[in-house]
Amino acid sequence: MDAARRLDHWKQELLDLSYRNALLNFKSPRDGGRRALELRSPGLPALLATLSDGKQLSLSSASELPPRRVAPVGELGQSPPEPDPVVTALSQRKLYVEQDTTELERRLVLLGRDARLSQEELGLNTLFLALGSVLFPEAPGSDKLRRAPLLLVPVELKRKGPTSAFKLSASDEDAVFNITLLEKLKRDFGVELPALQGDLPSDEHGIRIDQILAAVQGALPQLPGARIEQSAYLTHFFFTKFLMWRDLDAHTERLLASPLVTALASGQPLAGQGTESSLPLAEELDRQFKPLDLSCVYDADSSQMAALAAAHVGRSFVLEGPPGTGKSQTITNLIAHFLNTQRSVLFVSEKRAALDVVQRRLSAAGLGRFCLELHSHKAGKAQVVKQLAEAFEAEVGEANDAQSQALAQEVTTLRTELNHYASELHRERDGGFSVFEILGRRSLVMSAPRIEHRLNPALGRAALDQLLTKTRTFKERVHGVGALDQHPLRGSRLSDWDPQLHERVRSQARQLSAVLQQTQQVAQYLCAPLGQPPPSSLSGLLALDHAFDALIACPNLGPGLISDDDRAARSQRAEALAQMCSLSRDDEAYLGARYAMDRLFALDLSQLREKLQHGNGVFSFVSLWGVRKQLEGAIRMPALPSNSQLLDDVTRAERFRKNLGELNAFAPRAVEFLGGNPTDWRYFPEQYASAKQLARDLRERLTRLGLSVLGDTHGLVQALASPEWARQRDWLKSEKAKLHAGLADLSQLSQALAKELGFDLGVFGAPEDPQYLTRLRDLANRWQELEPQTLRDYAQLNQTRVELDQAGLDQLTRELLSGNAPGVLEHLEVSVERAFYEAWLSHDAFSHQLLSSFRGRDHETKIERFRTVDRQLIKDAQPRVAAMLAARKPALDGSDESESGVLRREIRKQRQHLAIRRLFQKAPNALRRLKPCVMMSPLSVARYLDIHGPQFDLVVFDEASQVSVHDAIGALARAKQAVVVGDSKQMPPTNFFMKKQSESDTEDDLPDDLESILDECAAAGLPALSLRWHYRSRDESLIAFSNSRYYGSALFTFPGPVADKSAIGVSYQRVAGVYDRGGSRTNRVEAEALVAEVVERLKNGEEKSFGVVTFNQPQQILVEDLLEAARRAHPEIERYFSEDTLEPVFVKNLENVQGDERDVILFSICYGNDPTGKFYQNFGPLNLDGGQRRLNVAVTRAREQ
Repeated sequence: MDAARRLDHWKQELLDLSYRNALLNFKSPRDGGRRALELRSPGLPALLATLSDGKQLSLSSASELPPRRVAPVGELGQSPPEPDPVVTALSQRKLYVEQDTTELERRLVLLGRDARLSQEELGLNTLFLALGSVLFPEAPGSDKLRRAPLLLVPVELKRKGPTSAFKLSASDEDAVFNITLLEKLKRDFGVELPALQGDLPSDEHGIRIDQILAAVQGALPQLPGARIEQSAYLTHFFFTKFLMWRDLDAHTERLLASPLVTALASGQPLAGQGTESSLPLAEELDRQFKPLDLSCVYDADSSQMAALAAAHVGRSFVLEGPPGTGKSQTITNLIAHFLNTQRSVLFVSEKRAALDVVQRRLSAAGLGRFCLELHSHKAGKAQVVKQLAEAFEAEVGEANDAQSQALAQEVTTLRTELNHYASELHRERDGGFSVFEILGRRSLVMSAPRIEHRLNPALGRAALDQLLTKTRTFKERVHGVGALDQHPLRGSRLSDWDPQLHERVRSQARQLSAVLQQTQQVAQYLCAPLGQPPPSSLSGLLALDHAFDALIACPNLGPGLISDDDRAARSQRAEALAQMCSLSRDDEAYLGARYAMDRLFALDLSQLREKLQHGNGVFSFVSLWGVRKQLEGAIRMPALPSNSQLLDDVTRAERFRKNLGELNAFAPRAVEFLGGNPTDWRYFPEQYASAKQLARDLRERLTRLGLSVLGDTHGLVQALASPEWARQRDWLKSEKAKLHAGLADLSQLSQALAKELGFDLGVFGAPEDPQYLTRLRDLANRWQELEPQTLRDYAQLNQTRVELDQAGLDQLTRELLSGNAPGVLEHLEVSVERAFYEAWLSHDAFSHQLLSSFRGRDHETKIERFRTVDRQLIKDAQPRVAAMLAARKPALDGSDESESGVLRREIRKQRQHLAIRRLFQKAPNALRRLKPCVMMSPLSVARYLDIHGPQFDLVVFDEASQVSVHDAIGALARAKQAVVVGDSKQMPPTNFFMKKQSESDTEDDLPDDLESILDECAAAGLPALSLRWHYRSRDESLIAFSNSRYYGSALFTFPGPVADKSAIGVSYQRVAGVYDRGGSRTNRVEAEALVAEVVERLKNGEEKSFGVVTFNQPQQILVEDLLEAARRAHPEIERYFSEDTLEPVFVKNLENVQGDERDVILFSICYGNDPTGKFYQNFGPLNLDGGQRRLNVAVTRAREQ
């Protein structure tokens, strides 16, 4: 974009030569104007002279003028004419106004409020006494006349309190001619008034208004129909834009020579500035700068220090300062640092409140005397000279440089140690985590139940997220399958699902139910003859099966076990036979393993035993050799054992052969006890033991089976051989076979179904459990009823379970699914998080010596020491900077024509001071040394600073989001470097004050948003930094909404230290108000309730500052009127409204509250149901584009409530 064209565009934005401008189309009260008061003129020269003498004039209604006496015709010429009471009143310091008393009071209140508002918001005095006016053609050849004021005298309208009368006086500023009219006449009519384009005609008494009127009168012949009226009007005019236009228009080339202006106008990056990435980073400041490199006179956080460092190295940038982040504190430090480095600063703020805060901070730091305030009411000539005199006369103490150096060295050491610890604490370790992060995360989950686990502490961030995702999935799936304690699949490991699974399970469960029913019926049949219920456990069924095996074998029992005859002797013989069989079986096994039995028994075992027993004689070795030789032929082992062992073996063999002889007659003897034809003695011991037990129960069983047990052996044997027993035995065999088959089927089906569903057999309980068969039946029935989705859900649950088990949570999932971890499921994710964090800390946190040796008390001591030393260093910076600046003050011993002589002469004058602009032109360098910081509004820059004077090293814009580009260009051109401070999320510039000149009073007459220097600099690619720490709100709820909705939760906030939240934070009070939508556009009930609340709290003596924010201007006026009445009724609260109070009560609307803050802010929303009960979604400015920014401003003004 062409820079010159863009500059022309900005200039045109400043120039308003339309008839919307009251300076060209002023509506007097006679013309229907409602914003001006017409004074009854005592003569313009006399009125101007009275004001110039500093007199304060009271204002009264013209209706109070005494009636003038009309002399009778006979007295005419006989006495002097009666004095004009208006002229007489002027000598009594009184003016009369063409308005009735009541309306006059109301208009004066409104004029005074607007005057105060313009001073506070813009640092401008917009209240003027317009002396003289000209009516001129609207256009060449037009008969329609427009009225324009001529001489504009800046005045002040003040009163001591709501019960006092207003006083009118001239301000310290110079009267000016209507320069907008001069430009209009020149452009549209070709009429020039050279006598009025420079200094106005004046003499030792002041401005000559008669000569001004004469100069205008001389031009009237060129304006057909034009005429002059010697009128006097009190009203507001806003002509500052014209002054700034003239500043830009007269210096186009100089403006385009400024790199800052050219970069902005052309859209090209500012040369040598780089990008945001090249700005000093907060985390690098301690390594890049020593403590004394950046001079702070107030505490500064890391984001503020980053801004200071960026400015220090010469960077121009945008500094985003969200609400309450310390913009004024940052600017104060920035100015102090630049002054300390012998660099000059131009501080520009359109809003006086913002400038006042910075000025108070600088003054508190002892640096206010080196700043020249040219923003507002202090911009009068006398006030400027007073500031200069105070700077010369101020005494400054000496700085202790040695102490500062020592403090700086200690700060360096301490911050290095603290940074090292912080660096180690924040260093990224295993998995991409830092100790700080893990400790912080753990602190959030410490209330979660502990769990047993085998988690891998080296899990990465992504892996942990996946694990937690699986944990959430597991929890959701547990909830999805329902109550686990009653679930038919509880304990299942089913994880493989297919569409046919449901049918397989249902079929197998049905079969299992049928087989179980049949098997239990068989058991019942078998047990009925015994008079016993069927077993309810699996072990019982199996025992029943075995028992009937024995019962069916009853016919094989011998009479020796059955008969009662000689039972003891028979038992003794049977026991002896069983013992012999057992001993012989052991001997046979032993000998057969070592010898060939046939060869061994072929030897003369008795002879061999004799020789082995007597093998100790002299020649016994010969006989023993022969024994060994014989036994070698029978041995199976590789070598013969010792002789003693051979003796044992031969003795055993001899015993075995002897017993074997007796056992050859075993069969006939065993029949007595076993019956049948036993053929192998080796099994007799076991057979006998079983038969004995079976025989013991036989009588009872046979009785239960319905057989008569005879009293003798013969009868019993006969009974067992009877056909009745044979028939019963066949039935037992048949039913027992069914039982056996059923048990086999139960085993096969239960195993198959358990496997299908992922169970082990333990799901049915222990086999000996009396409830086993009941549980088996219940589960089979429930499994038949399973829905396909139930199977699928449980399979998915187990799939997730397997994943968690593999991650080391197998014990946890087992306990959860078994119901042994009450309370853990609902906190599962945080419990897993806690487990991981603690495992991570145990594994890696303290592997570094610095952390492992960390002692909290020592660290806190070090921090406290750092704070102490750092505060002392900041405290030392204040006199150090002041002493350096004081040493650079110019001496006042130069000639009268020198710069110091000019200052000396002005300081000694009592009146007739040089115009401020002339003072800057005559002593630019001396002023720069005496006051290296100049604090101005955009208007005062254009009014007082010659663009050809020495440039400032730095220009700082505050509340830059509210400064339009065309207003800022002049200041930007007067500096080498710029720091543009503001908040793009807050109010843009508006033409609010221009609109206030309009006679329009409609709902749609809302301010228009304009282009701000903040947005323009950001769009031009100027690097941006942001303040991040929020300090204003003493309760987080006050900033929470804006932090979340506007700043992406990027602000660092502090938890409120107050436990009782009743007196802080956000609250809502509903009132039954009505919005007068079609009339006054106010809500009177709401306004009255709000004022009552304010008055009550002030009467109670709350030592807090209060502000009221309304959502439209009519409501603001209503609240102000009600407060005025309350102040009159309760004079004890007046001190809270005094301008001498640091933070007086204010009432503002959305358009002008930015930059203000109070302890307590009360909102008057105003909008609501109209008198008919309808509610329209209309919230005035909030509905417009940019309304969200207005809301952000409104809700961030409060510190406490």
